[in-house]
Amino acid sequence: MPATPGGVLASRMQKRIAELNPSSVNQLKVIEKGGVKLKNILVEKDPFGTKLCQNLRCPVCYETEFTKPVRCSKIPCTSMSVGYQIKCNLCDCRYEGETGRTIRLRQLDHLSDLENRRKDTPLVKHWLKMHPNQKPKFQIKILKKFSDPLTRQVDEGLRIYETNPQLILNSKSEANHPKITRISLEGSTH
Repeated sequence: MPATPGGVLASRMQKRIAELNPSSVNQLKVIEKGGVKLKNILVEKDPFGTKLCQNLRCPVCYETEFTKPVRCSKIPCTSMSVGYQIKCNLCDCRYEGETGRTIRLRQLDHLSDLENRRKDTPLVKHWLKMHPNQKPKFQIKILKKFSDPLTRQVDEGLRIYETNPQLILNSKSEANHPKITRISLEGSTH
């Protein structure tokens, strides 16, 4: 959980867990994340930004027949373990994704599916069902880089869960995972 001054939130959470589950053999341990280092706030690590790659077919860096990158991130296309979103430019429908491979390779897969009209893929299904007489441009947006697969997959699941079901392009088999149990604390914070 996020760090708070004096570890107040972590200790309150640990007490609440003990109250809710007093006789459990398996106890949950609450750990605070480290805070943001001051140098990471004050120092710009890459003052010149992310450069576009030299692969002119890269759908993350360059516009293609079916895709248009949204350059709002400094995460390069060669990054591995990222979460991303693909949004249809003709409507608000979106595909929430994650990959352990490079984002460029994953987006090349999506581009190949569109070029070959693979009808069993979410973007092509959407195109042929919702816009059969038009050619959509799908906007690719890199959302975040992750340090481990579990966090990346949980993030994707939460994005799918929090998106209006009418707008999500992910298949039910992808999104049909158990819900994550949430614990909320009540009372004032000092």
